[in-house]
Amino acid sequence: MTETKRAWLYLVAAAGMETCWFYSILWMQKLTWDNGLNLPQGPLEGWIGLAGYAGFGIANAVLFLKAAKGIRVTIAFSVWTGIALLLLVLVDHFAGLQPLNALKSLCLFLILMGVWGLKKEG
Repeated sequence: MTETKRAWLYLVAAAGMETCWFYSILWMQKLTWDNGLNLPQGPLEGWIGLAGYAGFGIANAVLFLKAAKGIRVTIAFSVWTGIALLLLVLVDHFAGLQPLNALKSLCLFLILMGVWGLKKEG
C-alpha cells in the first residue's frame, strides 16, 4: 500500500474516532456532578465515558497527525470534518435519534461529493 493510500485510511479512521469521541461526550453529559463521575445506574459508567473521551480523543489526534504527513493539512482537515459530519448524521439516523429526509440526504450527498473532490485534489 502506498503512503498516500495509507494516509487516507488514517484520515478516515481519525474521522471515525472523532465520531466516537463526540458520542463519549454525550455519554458524559448524563453524569451527575453531585456524585462525582458516577451515573445513577452504577459507579463505572461515568468512568467509561471519561475513558472513551480520552482514548478516542488521543486516537483521533494521532491518526490525524499520521494522515497529515501524506496529505496537505488544509485538505486533510476539510475531508476529516466532512467524513466526521457524515458519520454523525448516519449514526443519529440509524440509532433513531434523527430522521433523514430528502433535503438532509441531498446535503450529505453534496458533502460527500466535496470530500471526493478534495481527495482527488490532494
